[in-house]
Amino acid sequence: MSVRRQCDLLGLNRSSWHCQPLGESAENLALMRRIDEQYLKTPCFGARRMGKTFGIGRDRAAAAVAADGTGSDLPEAATVA
Repeated sequence: MSVRRQCDLLGLNRSSWHCQPLGESAENLALMRRIDEQYLKTPCFGARRMGKTFGIGRDRAAAAVAADGTGSDLPEAATVA
């Protein structure tokens, strides 16, 4: 059933209908905890090395580090235009 039809049946405006965000899965929480522990031991590991260490993709490792709030406080390298 479409969102429009559901809102019509409930008497809601479509603009007031929002999905509730799902929380992190237990697997992701465990992975983020392991990545955080590893990061405290070896802060020089980047997303590629974390991904290889835990057998996950680089993007997933980077997302876990970003969501956890850990990571380098150093500015990124400047690029020459």
